[in-house]
Amino acid sequence: MQRLTAVLSLLFVAAFLLPDPALVQAQEVEEGPSYAYIMTMELAPADRGAYRDALKLLVEAAGQAGISEEYEWHFWSRDRGYTLVYPFENMAYWDDPDQFWAMFEGTEGEAKRDEFFEAVQQIPGESSSEVTVGIPELTYWPEGFDGGEVAHVHHYWLNAGAYEGFKELGQEFVAFLGEIGYPYGMIATETMFGEDKIAWIFFADTRSGYYSDETWDDLVEAAGAQDKRDAIMARFDQLVRRWKHFDAQYVEEMSYPQEDDT
Repeated sequence: MQRLTAVLSLLFVAAFLLPDPALVQAQEVEEGPSYAYIMTMELAPADRGAYRDALKLLVEAAGQAGISEEYEWHFWSRDRGYTLVYPFENMAYWDDPDQFWAMFEGTEGEAKRDEFFEAVQQIPGESSSEVTVGIPELTYWPEGFDGGEVAHVHHYWLNAGAYEGFKELGQEFVAFLGEIGYPYGMIATETMFGEDKIAWIFFADTRSGYYSDETWDDLVEAAGAQDKRDAIMARFDQLVRRWKHFDAQYVEEMSYPQEDDT
């Protein structure tokens, strides 16, 4: 299962899967782009278990209500909390942002949904949200790679006027990954509503697999591509004014739909 996602959180129940009305306005868009609502929840370590249990209630409620897989969501665990990635087809979705919760009404899952509401309201935390869109030309996905369970996320804040140069260099980097035979997938997104930045998310089967010399240095050396790698990185430094990165682990039990192991 390919989990094309990116990174996030929840303070108030109303925030879950619903951005601030000022954040997203319904608009006509072209077919094709991959959109996602991203929410980051920062939690004290003592509250993480309760938050996880609350989301299990929502997953159970969605299954009882027969919520379509069209309304999938994905949770990732990170150092300070959790990241929600909620893909949606186009911006017209927000013409009726209450549609998600309305689907529980009158179903077996309605009571369990209300349990989720009650549980999550008791959990303190700090949340932030954004809407992102994929950048297909900066995406690398080798044939046969299924998504993995680990994500390594890079956030880039660019220098003024560096956007086009960054995209050009990014395409060179994608080609470079193909040249060295990089085994894992990477997607790129940019923020439409929220803090202005570009994200690259690398997926891997394991954290050690992503960081292994076999994944990077050995491949670069075997391809004789050290000089090309160094030149690309030097140009990145000229375009990016600041960046940060972190690891995340996919949390199946908080995500919907549940993966079918049969």
